[in-house]
Amino acid sequence: TSLGEKTITSIAAGAQGSVSFAVTIGSKARTDVIVKAVADPLNAIVESNENNNKADHTIGVTPAVY
Repeated sequence: TSLGEKTITSIAAGAQGSVSFAVTIGSKARTDVIVKAVADPLNAIVESNENNNKADHTIGVTPAVY
């Protein structure tokens, strides 16, 4: 299930970009959230390496204890 999407409309070669978002997890148990990043998803930009445009990271989310 996708929880959202953010777009950086322009970024220079070798530069970095960032986005932020908030997610509410309804589960009362520990949940893994996978964050994925994709650059140039339609391969519209000619690059010397087309194989480094994706990354993902799993984050374990544990409910707060009050």
